Amino acid sequence: MKTGHWIGLAAVLIALVLGYAWLRSPPSGDGDYAAPPMTEAPLADTGETDGLPEQSLPAVEHPLGDESSAQGAPLPALDDSDAALRAAAVEALGEQPVEAFLIPQQIVRRLVATINSLDAEPVPMRVRSVPPIPEAFAVQRSGKRITLDPANADRYEAFVSAMQAADTATLVAVYRRYYPLFQKAYEQLGFPGLYFNDRVIAIIDHLLSTPQIDGPIELTQPKVMFLYADPTLERRSCGQKLLIRLGADNAAAVKDKLSEIRTLLARARDASAD
Repeated sequence: MKTGHWIGLAAVLIALVLGYAWLRSPPSGDGDYAAPPMTEAPLADTGETDGLPEQSLPAVEHPLGDESSAQGAPLPALDDSDAALRAAAVEALGEQPVEAFLIPQQIVRRLVATINSLDAEPVPMRVRSVPPIPEAFAVQRSGKRITLDPANADRYEAFVSAMQAADTATLVAVYRRYYPLFQKAYEQLGFPGLYFNDRVIAIIDHLLSTPQIDGPIELTQPKVMFLYADPTLERRSCGQKLLIRLGADNAAAVKDKLSEIRTLLARARDASAD
C-alpha cells in the first residue's frame, strides 16, 4: 500500500483501518465463516420514513453544514454512488489495495454499518466494508497457556504507516463533501432523524477510551475461535478489541489519527472543552 499522500474519506479510514485489522486476524465472534453473497437489496432499510417523534430526537451536536452544494457537480444518488467512491479510492490508493480491501458494492451503506457497530458487536460478514483475508491468527502456546503473539502487530505496520501519512484535513474535507450520502445510509440503517456525524464522534470517543494492555494477552480456545481469557477484555466492543489486537504502538498511531479527525469533525466549542 502506498505510504504517500492518502486521499479518502474519514469513514473509510475508520472502517478500513479497524476492519482490515479485524478481518486479517479475527480471534472471536463470527470470524472466518463465510456469509452468503450480498443481494441487490439495501443492507438494512426498516421501511420507516416518518422518523422518531420530534420531541424524542436529540439535538445535533456536531453539524457539518452543507459542503456538497458548494462544490460543483451534484452528488450521485446513494444507490448509484459506488462507481464515484471507488474511483476516488483508486485515485488515492491505487487499484491493488482497493481491489483487495474494499468491497465495491454498496460502499457507503457498508461503511456506515461497519462504523456504527464499532462500539458493540460486529456486524455480519455480509455487511462489512472489507472482505475477509485468509491468514492464520498467530498465537504462542506454552503447555495449555495460549497468548496473543506480538508478531501479529507486524502485519499491520505498512497499513498504519499509510494512515499516518494521510492528510487529515483532506480526509475530512472529502467526508464532508459526501456526507449527505452517509446521512441517508444511516437513516436507512434504522436511525431516521438521527445525525450520523454525531454517531461518528461517539464512535471515535469510544475507540479513544480503549485501554493499553501491557504484557502478554492470554487467550482461550473453547471451540474453534479464540477468546480473550480476561472476561473484562472479552466483554469489550468489537472496535476496542481491534485496537488491542493491533499492538500498543499501532493502536497509539490509530488513536492519534482519530484524535486529529475528531478535532476537525467536532464543533469548535467541543474541541476547546477537551
